[in-house]
This record gives sequence, C-alpha cells and structure tokens, in this order.
Amino acid sequence: MTMKKPFAITLDPGSPLANKTGPWRTERPVCVDRLLPCNSRCPAGDDIQGWLSMPMAATTKRPGATGCATQPVPGHHGPPLPRLSPAADTGRHVLVVGARPSGMSAAHHLRRLGHAVTVLEAGLMAGLMAGLIARLIARLIAGGMMRFGIPRCRLPREVLDAELRRITDMGVTLRLNSKVADIAQTMKDGGFDAAVLAAGAHIAKRSWIPAHDFELEEALQEGVMVKWLSTIKQAGEASLTIEKMALDARCFPQPAGEFETLEADSLVLALGQDVDPSLLDGVPDLQMKDGVVMVDPATMMTSHPGLFAGADMVPAERNVTVAVGHGKKAARHIDAWLRGSALDVAPQHDAATFERLNPRYCRDTPHAVRPQLDLARRTSSFDEVQGGLTEGTALCEAQRCLSCGNCFECDNCCGVCPDNTVIKLGPGKGFEFNLDFCKGCGLCAAECPSGAIDMVPEAI
Repeated sequence: MTMKKPFAITLDPGSPLANKTGPWRTERPVCVDRLLPCNSRCPAGDDIQGWLSMPMAATTKRPGATGCATQPVPGHHGPPLPRLSPAADTGRHVLVVGARPSGMSAAHHLRRLGHAVTVLEAGLMAGLMAGLIARLIARLIAGGMMRFGIPRCRLPREVLDAELRRITDMGVTLRLNSKVADIAQTMKDGGFDAAVLAAGAHIAKRSWIPAHDFELEEALQEGVMVKWLSTIKQAGEASLTIEKMALDARCFPQPAGEFETLEADSLVLALGQDVDPSLLDGVPDLQMKDGVVMVDPATMMTSHPGLFAGADMVPAERNVTVAVGHGKKAARHIDAWLRGSALDVAPQHDAATFERLNPRYCRDTPHAVRPQLDLARRTSSFDEVQGGLTEGTALCEAQRCLSCGNCFECDNCCGVCPDNTVIKLGPGKGFEFNLDFCKGCGLCAAECPSGAIDMVPEAI
C-alpha cells in the first residue's frame, strides 16, 4: 500500500522519542572555552571579555574600569573604584623597593592577600612630615612613570592620586626619601620575609624609543618641530649645537659633519634609561645580564630565594601595563612562596582563531571615536586631550566584542539543530547536548558565531 503522506508525519505523537538516533553519529559536539586573543596578549592579565560583558562597562566616563578591578591603578585605564579590603593577616612582611607601577601593583596584590607591605621609594620629600600630611605628600610623589612620564593631559593627576589612595588606605606603608643602598641588609634590618625589586630606570642612555603614529601627528599639529637624524653636540646656556646624521648601509645613524644652532630655554633628556644595580651588590649568587636582573619568567623570582623583581629591573618591554602585570604576577608567587607551596596555575585553553568565527552574524560597526580637544585648547592648556565615552557609546563599543572562542549564549545552536538536541542550562551556564538523539551533523559547530563548539570523534 502506497502512503499518501510523508512518513515523518504519519508517526504517532511521541513516537520519535523511541527512535534514539544518537548511535548513528561518528562524532559529537562539545562546548569549549578558548583563550581570547585580547586576554592572552594583555600584559596586566585582565579578563577583557569579562568586563566587556558587564553592564558597568557601559556606564563609565573612561573606558575599561571594570576590566581592571583587580589592578592597583584602574584609573590608568578607567575611573576610580571603591575601597578594597585585605584578607586576614598572614603575619608575613614584604618589602617593595620602588613606588612605581610595578611596585605599587605588587603592594596592592600582596596586601589584598593579607601580607603586611612596606614600600620604600628614593623620591625626596622636603622636610620630615608625619601623619596625614606625610601620606598626602607621599601619594603626590609616588607613581613613577605614570606621574613623571605621562603628562596630565593624558592621565589626569586626580585619577592617579585616587588610585594610590586606594592602595595606601588598605594599610600599605609608603616611605619616601628612603633609598635602598643594600637590599640584603635592608631586608635583614627590617625583618622582611620577601622583597620585590621594582626600582625605576634613571640613568640615561641612547636607545630607539618609537612613538605611536597618532602621537607624532598630534605633536606636529600642535606646532612641535621635529629634527630627524640629529644629535646634540653641545649644550650652552641659551643655545644647542645640533649635528646632522646620515644613515649608513646598515641603517645606523652616523655623523654627517653638518652643524646647526638652536636657541632654547631648557633641555629635557628623553633618552633611554637603565637601572642602578648597586643595591644588589650584597646579594650572593644573583644572576645579572646586560645591566638587569635575570628572573624566572614564570614566577618573577631571581636566583636568590625570596627576592623577586619586575619592570625596569628585568629584561622586558618598558611600559606601564607590562610593569603592572609584573607586580601582579610577582605578588601571587610571593604569596605561594611564603606559604611553602607553588602557585597552582590553571593550564591555558587552546587559542581562539579567526578561522573559527562566523562574522557574518555580526553587524559591521565602526569603531567609536573618543572626543578630543580642539587644537587651540590643546596648545593653551594641560586639560585632558582625549575624553571618555558616553554611556551609550561605551555600550555600543562593548557590544562590538566578537567573543572569540567563548559562548555568549546567542542560542544559534538551538535554532539550527534539526533534532532539537541542544539543551540550554540557564543564564551563564551554557548548553549541553542530548546525545541519545544527536546524530553528529555538526551544524551547531559550523554555525556557532564564536567558534565555541568542537566536533570530537566518537571512541570506537
């Protein structure tokens, strides 16, 4: 007898559940979390996707606040955050040498872990002050490159001061005019259990220091005159003698024998810098190379037990974000070392790749442009040059995230599954698959916008 209706709709209600088609498949879908490119490249170790997904990220006047909630100076990236409380006191005391980005980062995280922290900074403070005034002056001098290298038009001082206040308010002791000449003797005299070397570079040397293209363009717009391939031959009281240079066959600058005189009121040396390693002279078995301290890159500990280092003191890029990350890493490993254990570092997930994304599901949205002061105000004041995003613009920027390699619960897999085998577990809990009926067609993996589903061969 020939059927007049398709076979599928002749089945009695509920009868497809009796046909468990799962054994037909040769591979099964598995939800995965991959390492995002932004997270893996962030020197400070921030969870960038995490803060982009939080509503607070859309309400900030300066982008990135919630992403740096675990960092000591989120004002470097966003607005000030509330006061933090340290963990229970461990009875251990850690010395931090240098009130600079790396040192204050280490102090922040160590104090949050319950350790007593003293920061010694060689920066001078006029007179001997005590109490509130001393703490205020200390904050006005602390900060290192963030205070003395980044102009207030880029990083407002009230933002930096508020973040330093968060650190000292947790109970971190900050002492200025306290140069450490011998780290070993200082640790012994102070009874410190461990130390972090975070002193900044201060001895000038010549090196190549690139600038961002937009910074150079803005400088030219503001009337800065750039003398390319030139070096200072002599500095007088009211003028400079400049010698022009020429590139040789290896693209190294060489004197060209041509001179020029420039009138100038002052001279600012913005050459590369090196650290002063003399404070390490009394430390036995310390490995040094090219003027910096060699450390285990996984722990930031030197070859001398209990002595850690970061930022300018070690071979690495020299910028604020790298320094903040060094301080954070060192603090965590110091905590583990003081407890007599190794830090349990979770293995990294496989990296997310662009090939696994489906950008056709995303709108082509241009990058938001932050407001900028006009040229007249930029050349006549030290007001912040580049403003923050409005609430609406910040929300739009956060929504541009492609969530590379991580499920953001778009429900696309539910919509494309021909067998309705995708089970949603609830907000923030992801999905699972009913393997009794999943035939392993792979549509869910092929159509996942973020590439967060793998097809895994079945064991035979």
